[in-house]
Amino acid sequence: MIYNTIKTSPVLKFSMDMIYSFVPCDNRAKAYITALTRAMNLAENGDRGRKVLVYVSEKNGTSCIIHPKNNHDPIICSMLHDYKQNMFFLQVQKIAQAVATDVVRNGGALIHGGLCSYKGTGAVMAGPGNVGKTTASNRLPAPWISYSDDATLIIPDGTGGFNAHPWPTWSRFYQDGPGGVWDVKKSIPLEFLFFLKQSETDYVEPLSKDQAKAMLIDTMEHLSRLLRFEDKEKHEYIEKCIRSAEKITSAIPAYRLGLSLEGEFWREMEKVMPKAKKFEKPGYTEKQLPIEFNRGKVHFIYRGPSMNPTFYEPEMLTIKPYNGNKPKKGDVICYRVDHKDESIVHRVVKVEESGIKTKGDNNTYIDDYMVAGQSVIGRVVASKRGNKTRTIHGGFFGVLEMYWCRGCRKIRNFISKFLHDSYNYLAVSGIFRKLKPKKMVFRLAVFEKYPLVYPKLVLNGCTVGTFDFRQKSWKINRPYRLFVDEKKLPVFERPDDI
Repeated sequence: MIYNTIKTSPVLKFSMDMIYSFVPCDNRAKAYITALTRAMNLAENGDRGRKVLVYVSEKNGTSCIIHPKNNHDPIICSMLHDYKQNMFFLQVQKIAQAVATDVVRNGGALIHGGLCSYKGTGAVMAGPGNVGKTTASNRLPAPWISYSDDATLIIPDGTGGFNAHPWPTWSRFYQDGPGGVWDVKKSIPLEFLFFLKQSETDYVEPLSKDQAKAMLIDTMEHLSRLLRFEDKEKHEYIEKCIRSAEKITSAIPAYRLGLSLEGEFWREMEKVMPKAKKFEKPGYTEKQLPIEFNRGKVHFIYRGPSMNPTFYEPEMLTIKPYNGNKPKKGDVICYRVDHKDESIVHRVVKVEESGIKTKGDNNTYIDDYMVAGQSVIGRVVASKRGNKTRTIHGGFFGVLEMYWCRGCRKIRNFISKFLHDSYNYLAVSGIFRKLKPKKMVFRLAVFEKYPLVYPKLVLNGCTVGTFDFRQKSWKINRPYRLFVDEKKLPVFERPDDI
């Protein structure tokens, strides 16, 4: 193969370590790169980064993409000599897919969802085909901005967060379609994931990390069907998708977004998204800071288990700055410490001249660091869980709430240990299965991501049990095990190549 001798090529730059230059190896390949350049709004500004070599094969058959394991070696795209519109743009799409695949192998994700932003904050509306992504993207009013309606490329920003890039809707080029231009170089800080569902009413409900992860993997798999992998390559690619999905859903809150035919669904999105300008502070990433200022208050998405049962992820907390006042014992505060990478919400247990001692309501020990006064962002004064908003007390009443949480935790642990054997006996005996309400119908759902499978037990759309491949048994949440006959559930075998 002979490299093209031109000095400049179209370059796509995502970050300092993710730069791709598209190089035609013969004159016939220039047509593919020209079409790609127009669709992605690229410019010829050098011959930098990893080369994507495009050439037209003389052999009959299918196009081929070769991904070398060494990240410094070029990606090779073998195209067919076919200039019929549908086939032509299908091959252009494969060149773009080759880049996306390389990004996925380096920690990114290409997901089936439209990219939009609200006052500078990025969000993805994801879902399967025909769920309404394009319609929803087109209906967004100002100040909303829609960048893509079908696909989004997500890339780590190097600080624990993620940036999103619009991706072309290639179906617009088929069947004499209108085509289009997408500014793929544009980077939007990604803060929210919305998984779409058609509904009679508009609503937003938070998803657990496991739910969000499964849905995100599914949307990533949708866009990988175009690729032709060998079995081993497919397995490696899916593993990369799973790892990326784990990191993304651990860092970004996810919601189910119900879409009605004529409702203003974006109003529901705005309830959980920031409405004012974001922070820009050296050394801190945007996701590590509070996400909204409104009339002197800060809105913050709570994550993690340390404040259970006072808060559960992903509640929205309202934080009020102290404005010169000092925190009191019992206050729930939001703060930063030097050795932590993100904001923390814990309760004040002691106030000293040298600083503040804190503790999570669900933690056993007091935090092993002292919080300086200037590190405190403010006091949590309210919390919104679903559609319910409640007041969070501080001071004396906060102390009472702290002791209440501790007492509840101890009682819960004691009862759990005391009733453990009894619970197992009742589950095995089947007494409660005879009393099970007719409306309680369990459904077995198996999500297949070749060669992986994800068996789940579902009740009313919620996962209540999963299959443990190591133990070769089902793990069913309390109290649902009382109503399920585990012996009648199928046993799954893990694929040999996992």
